[in-house]
Amino acid sequence: MRHTRKEQREARAKRKNIARTVLAGMGLLVFLLVVGRVGYWETHYCRNAQVTNVNNQLIEVTDSADLVWEFYGDGFRTGDKVRLYMFNNGTDSNIYDDEIEDVKLR
Repeated sequence: MRHTRKEQREARAKRKNIARTVLAGMGLLVFLLVVGRVGYWETHYCRNAQVTNVNNQLIEVTDSADLVWEFYGDGFRTGDKVRLYMFNNGTDSNIYDDEIEDVKLR
């Protein structure tokens, strides 16, 4: 069965439209992922600290700016060096409402 030139042009145009649609969808997905990641980077940061007191599961640490933070955890000892993974609560200018999301030994 032979296709006419018109049918061949229509088939090529259809494939081209499908390819454009798929490419546009992938571009939109990448854009949304980048925007979401940038939002995360703007509200999360790390601080280095040292464990200064352990009372059962309540761990107290002091960071390099001499700010004292507390969190609950297991396996920490006085003198341990830790990295605090922080969330700034969307307030760049107020460190006192920041929250510790995770803590790892350094």
